[in-house]
Amino acid sequence: MLTVVERFVDRMVVWLLMYGEAKLMLILYLRHPSTRGARHVYDGFLRLLLARHEDNIDRCLLELRARVRDVTPSQWRLSSVRCGSS
Repeated sequence: MLTVVERFVDRMVVWLLMYGEAKLMLILYLRHPSTRGARHVYDGFLRLLLARHEDNIDRCLLELRARVRDVTPSQWRLSSVRCGSS
């Protein structure tokens, strides 16, 4: 999902001067241990957002896990039939 968003945003703002350099500086800020940029972003924004929607996220993950359990055996059988008939 983030890759799709990044590619869309890249195409929209690539014409800005120094966009590539600014993007590189942001990545370095987020990744470098001495700046702890990712920690600042998480503590300042993401943690609050995730906490606000925690119940919904947990419910969706449980539903997804149940769907995967239901689909997986049927997909395995289908794959084995396809491989066996090839």
